[in-house]
Amino acid sequence: MLWLFLAILSYLFFAIAVFIDRFLMKGPLKSPFAFAFYAGILNSAPILLFFLNPVFKFFQPISFSTLILGALTGFLTIWTLLTWITLVSKEEISKATPIVGSLQPVFIMGVSLLFFFEQAIPSQNELFAFVLFLIGSFVIMQEPGKQIFSKRPGFLFLLSSFYFALTLVMLKTLLLLTNFWTA
Repeated sequence: MLWLFLAILSYLFFAIAVFIDRFLMKGPLKSPFAFAFYAGILNSAPILLFFLNPVFKFFQPISFSTLILGALTGFLTIWTLLTWITLVSKEEISKATPIVGSLQPVFIMGVSLLFFFEQAIPSQNELFAFVLFLIGSFVIMQEPGKQIFSKRPGFLFLLSSFYFALTLVMLKTLLLLTNFWTA
């Protein structure tokens, strides 16, 4: 039952992070570009551990292609944050979070199959769950009397979900190639 506690705790931390994001967007960091820039700087802070590497051996040697994949993943993470914060500045956070989160499995499956040639063949139950995810995503997006993608934030929902999915799949690939600290 530890997994249930950890799952609930992770949603609590996610809710706190989203609340802080929204607070920062309403207050000191009104520009999505400034928010993405400062978030990128904070995400780069573990580079400081590089100077402690001779003592603690955090990092392992990596190939040039792994370095390029890591740099692309970092750039895409900042770009993903930019689309996410742009979406949050235009739409309610309580609407954006579940929609983007529910569309991610759809894009993760597509990105994994198209770009990384994963051979995961889903079972019948998994396909049924996947279809339920799709239906649930569109039910959440639908507002009475409005088309789903009739305004610009509708496109930002899809774009942000796609970028999150691409970032997560690239990060998974990077973590398979090297250890956590090096990635």
